[in-house]
Amino acid sequence: MTYKTLLLQLVLPILVVLAICLPLDTIVGDDRPIGFAVIAAGLLAFAFFAGHQTSAGEPGTSDRSLRQAFAAAIIIQYLLLVGTVAFFRQGDQLPPITQTILSSFTAIVGVVVAFYFGVSAYVQTQKGTRADVKRTSASETPKTSEPAA
Repeated sequence: MTYKTLLLQLVLPILVVLAICLPLDTIVGDDRPIGFAVIAAGLLAFAFFAGHQTSAGEPGTSDRSLRQAFAAAIIIQYLLLVGTVAFFRQGDQLPPITQTILSSFTAIVGVVVAFYFGVSAYVQTQKGTRADVKRTSASETPKTSEPAA
């Protein structure tokens, strides 16, 4: 994946959605357009990463590409949510629902990141264990039993 591909197929559509939804937020007067922008960014990220792995020559989506797509989508949504709350809020205090959503989403992102790296480590360990078993079984010579006298 090149930076040009990433920029044109993922970042640019997310920026277009944000450029449309942020002014709509002030026109409409509530936070629905921003909510739509965060959801759309996550869906775009998921579609990009899942589709990019499929078009790279693999016949279908693999477990690894789905893990990458889910992790990327949730992390991008989290960063947009935190950035939106941090820079586009009005007043000093956050509403209680916003505080609840941020703390819940922070926990979800922690679980997703731990699961992503945990599964990756497990898969690498299993590959190493299988290679060790194959190497050990190939180096052992089979014992032949002698016929009984």
